[in-house]
Amino acid sequence: MYPAMMSELLAAERRKTMHSQADAFRRAKSAGEMRHPHRDPRAHGFLSTAFAGIRRLGVHIRPVVPGDADLIDEGFARLSDESRRLRFLGPKTRLTEAELHYFTDLDHHDHEALIAVSRLSGRGLGVARFVRLADDPTTADLAVVVADEWQRSGLGSALIVRLVDRARCEGIARFSALLLSENEGARRLIRRTGTSVRLVGRDAGTLSYEMELGPWVEPSHRRRLAITAPADCVGAT
Repeated sequence: MYPAMMSELLAAERRKTMHSQADAFRRAKSAGEMRHPHRDPRAHGFLSTAFAGIRRLGVHIRPVVPGDADLIDEGFARLSDESRRLRFLGPKTRLTEAELHYFTDLDHHDHEALIAVSRLSGRGLGVARFVRLADDPTTADLAVVVADEWQRSGLGSALIVRLVDRARCEGIARFSALLLSENEGARRLIRRTGTSVRLVGRDAGTLSYEMELGPWVEPSHRRRLAITAPADCVGAT
């Protein structure tokens, strides 16, 4: 068997283990549509396990750069129709050149995005981004997408936790997120991040959430959870 094929098979087995751990956590976790967690120790334990598992699976998380347009386009092409619909709140068959430019040509201040890349295959596995609101510079819209085969593995949580640190560095105090009401996976995901999450609106099959991030602090106490070195906090408030 080719070494690359063996590596992919081993990674697939490890992902199955991660999925089982995530399922067990979900069953044990009491659900609530509106909650205000204060660094729930259960969430912290889950995130620690997720970060460790993702490191073992050879995932690198870094900022998106303009050269990632093809990587993001290829990742979008691998998504199922259902994953695309949940991410874009409706049917979506392709990304336009203008959209790819918007998704990759970032200022890393008002618009930031982190991408997870497989060290084995070089493929993009997920992206998390925030875009600061023009009329409220302390709030940013949040969006996350994870490849179908990596969903419920902890990768989405790892991406958001890293993005929360970047947002705090840039003076953002809260995320807003608009989800389809049927997107239970995304609702579970944002409740696992250790932020204070509340439901603020319902409209036409969608739910609006706010996530209070709290002030930025020196991240040295979280270095054991980092997948890559924390980004510089240039301009942090």
